[in-house]
Amino acid sequence: MQNPFELFNLAVAFHLDTALLSQRYLELQKQYHPDNAATAAQPQQLAAVQKAAEINDAYQILKSPCRRAEAILALNWQQSLNLEETVRDTEFLMQQLLLREDLEAAACACNEADIAALRTKAEGLQTQQLQAIEDAIRQKDWRSLKQQIDRLKFVEKLLQEVDHIEDRLYG
Repeated sequence: MQNPFELFNLAVAFHLDTALLSQRYLELQKQYHPDNAATAAQPQQLAAVQKAAEINDAYQILKSPCRRAEAILALNWQQSLNLEETVRDTEFLMQQLLLREDLEAAACACNEADIAALRTKAEGLQTQQLQAIEDAIRQKDWRSLKQQIDRLKFVEKLLQEVDHIEDRLYG
């Protein structure tokens, strides 16, 4: 895949102007929409579909802070990335385990206050991880960036679990 920042003609940066990103996405979608090649030969139609898919994939990467950080890491870290390797920080992992146990207990008890408190805590952790990612990028500390991305994935998964529980209980 092409560098997503390059595809959208954006500087490689963690903070993006989301309005500009959306505007460029719509422009690219309009320019490369497969319907524009509907009367073209089969190879051109296939190329148009592939380009539209590439644009969609790049947009999803740039829209997500976690995936955007991964793209920055891939562009800068010369070592091969093992995306399957995960957090080895025992203290962080224990914290995540305890938060999930607390969430499960709150869900079983249908305790809205505890669920809301866990959401707030998880959102705070997410903010901390995003700041740590920004710091690692600014310092060009790619090993630390990889660790912070992995931690962010745990926190985002916790937030998804909170969403799921809230949907199940109150939705």
